[in-house]
Amino acid sequence: MSHASVCHLHVSISFRPLPEGYYFSGPIQTDAEIDTINASWKFGGTPESRCYIQDCVMLMRSCSVRHTQDGHLVAFELQTTYGALGFLHVDPEYRGQGLAKCVTAKLASELQEEGEPVYGTIQGENSLSIKLHMGFGFEVLQGEDLVWVDFHPKDNM
Repeated sequence: MSHASVCHLHVSISFRPLPEGYYFSGPIQTDAEIDTINASWKFGGTPESRCYIQDCVMLMRSCSVRHTQDGHLVAFELQTTYGALGFLHVDPEYRGQGLAKCVTAKLASELQEEGEPVYGTIQGENSLSIKLHMGFGFEVLQGEDLVWVDFHPKDNM
């Protein structure tokens, strides 16, 4: 079992400009980007997780950052199908430049502008992500055990 934290934002969040050399490229759109997310997600790497990520991309909001020089996808965050911020990821070689803060601020501010609640779920052991979100004014609402279940029908059903 994994411990999870649910965070809710109670204050307005401001847009943060990207460092030089990067640009926001809008929502996730391509199969290659979905494959990248599936490969980077702790619970990913399966056809089922890819299908879920594809649903998130098609139905919900997302934000991505690319490197200006080659257009490489370096950071992203998606809204899950239940509306939470999730899947925050920055490629390891691009970390430490504030890209996670920029992606989260952009996606959260867009949701706030639309009057949607802004909250996220974070694995309890991911102290860096919890700290990042608390720095924006998110509050940890609860900590609980998170259990992922998957349904595999039996032949006799």
